Amino acid sequence: MTKLLSIPSLFVFLICTAFAASVWAEENVYKGSESFEREGVTYRMAWTARGVTTGLSSKESTKVSYSVRIGDFFLHPKTLKGGTFIGCWDVPPAKVRWEPLGDPQMGWMLKLGGFCSGFTGSFKIHLVVPNKGDNPGFTDYVTAEFHSKETPIARWTADKKRLQVWSSYEQWSRMGNAYKFYVPELREFSVITSFRIIEVSCPPLPIDVRQWPSDLPFRSFFGDFYAGLDRLDARIMQSALDNYENLEPPGHEARRNKYWGVVHQEIHPEALWSHGLPNNRKGLQRLTNEIHEISKKITKARGPLGLLWLSWGNHRNKCLRDYGRSSRPS
Repeated sequence: MTKLLSIPSLFVFLICTAFAASVWAEENVYKGSESFEREGVTYRMAWTARGVTTGLSSKESTKVSYSVRIGDFFLHPKTLKGGTFIGCWDVPPAKVRWEPLGDPQMGWMLKLGGFCSGFTGSFKIHLVVPNKGDNPGFTDYVTAEFHSKETPIARWTADKKRLQVWSSYEQWSRMGNAYKFYVPELREFSVITSFRIIEVSCPPLPIDVRQWPSDLPFRSFFGDFYAGLDRLDARIMQSALDNYENLEPPGHEARRNKYWGVVHQEIHPEALWSHGLPNNRKGLQRLTNEIHEISKKITKARGPLGLLWLSWGNHRNKCLRDYGRSSRPS
């Protein structure tokens, strides 16, 4: 018969177990701080990263909790998503590193693992932009959260009033991961001068694809053309058609490339078919013309409905889903 522990021995055992558990927990929690100065104001962030498990992944993920302050003044997030960020398949602290957003700096950027399952690899991006408004009611911080294949590109506009953040997300066609391509996106942090508040939005993409960052990774005809198609903006689709050349590599090369997920930078009939698009330039032009007519009808229908917020035909819908009330309608 197994000998039972005495009450004092059991008490000591429980204390030791609790102590070991607390030590293990402390070893899996990492803390840090960041700061930067903008227009004479110093913004500070304190953060804590810990390993967590979620229902989306069998592996440990990273949960980052943070707070933002100006001196001792606590800044509230503009939406409920502020203050917490979870990335998949990353264990702190190796990949928990806040990076400056913009030059000169406007905020912080954090990159963690984007997808909790599958064979694809993308970053999950979290942007934090604090602001000291003209009064405490407008002193807060805004956030943006999205997936990006590579590190986003942040650039100030010429007037230094808007910080544009370009990124590309993965998109798949009917044949799955082997036919993936990358779609450019644009987010913008702008200063509303009347109250010195900062808003984040998804503005219209420039209609000329030559104005998009040439150093944005994985730029291709598919991504540029799809960006216009997804927004029902025939002008972008036409610009992609006008600025990409036909390319017809040998059939063996085309088959080898597509199965390895290599994106064709130009227009190729076999690749077009694999994405469910018309397989020649004439068909693409016809599709572009049809989208142009559809967008004209949508614009006409929306005209007298300007006071209603509609869920169709508006490029800002994605921002509303991502950021809630931190985006303003237009």
